[in-house]
Amino acid sequence: EVFTPYAGLAALLAALQIPLHGLRMADWHTKGIWRKPLLWVLYLAYGWLLLGFVLQLAVYLSGVSPFLALHAFAVGGIGMVTAGMMARVTLGHSGRDVFAPPAVESWIFLLLMLGAVLRVILPLLDAAHYGLWVGLSQTLWIAAFSLFIGVHLPMLWGPRVDGRFG
Repeated sequence: EVFTPYAGLAALLAALQIPLHGLRMADWHTKGIWRKPLLWVLYLAYGWLLLGFVLQLAVYLSGVSPFLALHAFAVGGIGMVTAGMMARVTLGHSGRDVFAPPAVESWIFLLLMLGAVLRVILPLLDAAHYGLWVGLSQTLWIAAFSLFIGVHLPMLWGPRVDGRFG
């Protein structure tokens, strides 16, 4: 889509990506993933990338707004994977146990997930309230990242909890 003006080519490439990423996502799934917030957030973020390809195809086939595909990639995919990786890196580099993240981590990720649902899925179901869905999504996004900063910034400012250098 960025490199060619041909919408049909972008749709074809998206159609090719759907089964490839769908198989990869299915292969990555294990039941234990749902007990680990730092894993399920990445798995769900990958699901949003897959949905982005589905919506990109739907833009061409059925006239779905291209902004929904864009926001599936950006809000759901990139936003959630970024939060998940920043949380993991913050815990690890501050000497904390990445296998036992703070309980609030799940709430941060759930706020981001709900924000993505409000931004991408609800406009598909109820376009008449598009402005409401976008505004609520923005509010959840701001709340999630504000909470993220409140939890993780002190970890990064303070010394490592394990006493090691760094």
